[in-house]
Amino acid sequence: MVLAGRMSAMVSGESLHLVQEGVPDRTVAVAEDGSFSVGVEGFDLGDNVLAFVVRDRAGNNGAPQEVRARFTFDMDEPIGFDFGAGPIMEGFSAIRNDTRYSEARGYGWIKYSNVWKGDRGVGDHLIRDYCSGGEDREWAVNLPDGAYTVRVVMVDTLFAQYAPDIHLEGERVFESQSIAKNEPLWVTLETEVTDGVLNCDFINPSDLPYFALNGIIVERR
Repeated sequence: MVLAGRMSAMVSGESLHLVQEGVPDRTVAVAEDGSFSVGVEGFDLGDNVLAFVVRDRAGNNGAPQEVRARFTFDMDEPIGFDFGAGPIMEGFSAIRNDTRYSEARGYGWIKYSNVWKGDRGVGDHLIRDYCSGGEDREWAVNLPDGAYTVRVVMVDTLFAQYAPDIHLEGERVFESQSIAKNEPLWVTLETEVTDGVLNCDFINPSDLPYFALNGIIVERR
């Protein structure tokens, strides 16, 4: 999501900062005419409160100006999730190493542990970066009950690797296979959600070294 606005007046030495709970404060670039735009990620489903703060040269903050933003998934359109530390594909929601699932957030990792940021810097915004691991991983998103098509893309643009077994809603729907470097593997799967949560498990079938998960696109059937 992109937030845009215009500052009425800023003096030399002042800077604009975005304050969001659970996310480090960010400096927002302001044009000469006072206009600005900033991409925001890590929203919870539903209402979110952010604030813009003007900071003076001495580091003192002015009064925060709150902004309320409502984040929902439009199930009439496919919803996309871009995994990794690099730039986010337009129209996708960011999944970082620390994007943890909660009832409030409504999407994210349930089982995941990795410190490597996973950005090769090669390819478009979707395939250049990824979340990875050799151990089993679990990811989930809150969805209305119903039938869904789930598309998964996996690739490392610099090295050959492998795709893990994929389980949706507890059922194995894809079997592990190798992936050549810089040749994205797109897998189209089908499942049915009956409990309000789509659970995706990525299972290492043996001792394969690691996998690279770049994106997931979910569409109601």
